Amino acid sequence: MTVIIGPGSTIDVLDLADPRRSRQRLGSFVANLHDRPAMTEYVGEQRRLELELSPLTAHRLLDIPMHELTGRVVDLGDVLARVDRSPPQRLQGVPDWEARFALLDSFIAAVLAESRDPSPELTRAVSRLRRSGGATPIAALATEAGWSQRRLVAAFRDDA
Repeated sequence: MTVIIGPGSTIDVLDLADPRRSRQRLGSFVANLHDRPAMTEYVGEQRRLELELSPLTAHRLLDIPMHELTGRVVDLGDVLARVDRSPPQRLQGVPDWEARFALLDSFIAAVLAESRDPSPELTRAVSRLRRSGGATPIAALATEAGWSQRRLVAAFRDDA
């Protein structure tokens, strides 16, 4: 998952697969996995922070079921407001990049310190799936976790 944090200016996000969808003008946003292309446009200089998060870390940081964000680009403030976390709008007035990184690091560390760790079973299943390049059958992952396939799929749907 990609999180873009942009103090100041905005980016227009267009869904190229469906031109009827309106253009979104966003400052900071979350872009989850997509099965269709999107394009961004902007005017002027852009200075942004980009975070590339694993699904498990994204779930811990945003505290939102990951399937709710699949195929979507969502305003970061809307996502963080849902879970009563203030978005890092304070970056706007921060004078330099070192201070911006420090502010973002402290924000992320504080949120992760308060968040719920994913279950060890899910963490192992995600790790095994990554190591196999996605080739491990669901049945094998479920057996190793000691879960039903339905429970494993639900855990991936919500937390990964």
